[in-house]
Amino acid sequence: MAIRPLPEAPEAPPSDTALDVELFATAVSWVSLAAVRITFLSAAVFFLAGWLYLTAYFSFFRMPMAALEISPAEILLQGVHSLLFPLAVLMPAFFLRIYARRLLLLFIGMVAGCAALLAALAMAFRWYSATDVIVQTAAVLWIGLAVLAMQQGFGQNSRFHKLVLAGAALLLLVSLPTAFGIIDAGQVAIATRSHFVLASNSNLGLPGGSKSGDLQQYLGLILLRETPNRYWLMQAGQASNVYSVAKSQVLYVQY
Repeated sequence: MAIRPLPEAPEAPPSDTALDVELFATAVSWVSLAAVRITFLSAAVFFLAGWLYLTAYFSFFRMPMAALEISPAEILLQGVHSLLFPLAVLMPAFFLRIYARRLLLLFIGMVAGCAALLAALAMAFRWYSATDVIVQTAAVLWIGLAVLAMQQGFGQNSRFHKLVLAGAALLLLVSLPTAFGIIDAGQVAIATRSHFVLASNSNLGLPGGSKSGDLQQYLGLILLRETPNRYWLMQAGQASNVYSVAKSQVLYVQY
């Protein structure tokens, strides 16, 4: 008598709970990967912007970057400060690009309102100088125009248009912190008054010195940067006269 094999039992369909767990794990994995990418990209953008600002600022006074002991954290914070306005307007701009493509008046009002609010806050809390606010506001308006052009289909079906948008974004990223550095350095360079006082028990050869006993005091100097080991000073009103003084030669300073 022939023996017939028993048919295999059909597999039970996956339960709803298993599907939910799998979908949740996939969503968490996708969000985590996106967050890591955004974090690294943002850090790279901030680092580049901060480095461009500091390079433009200190190059204005012909100060060597390698000797200024600039930390990566300082570069990142300066990059955030340089790109504050554009970052603040990107979220509402892209939100309106996705969810309100036809509400052009609302989009324009949102961008203009963000620019005006940020400019008022910056002036009220002295985050930026008046010239910096003008440059930042111009950058915000430029971003608004770029997003508006994308809403109208610019760059969707043309590689050339996409290259134009990418080039404009790169130009903005490079030019904005560089312009800030030059503007801020120029405002420091034209300063003619300073409350900074440096005292030493030896003649350091700095301008504005006055001797009182064994104490040598120096007035009319502007502090450009202080590192753990040195003071970088500029003679007020003379941007070409920059001096570096070791802290070991200084008794005390008054800011």
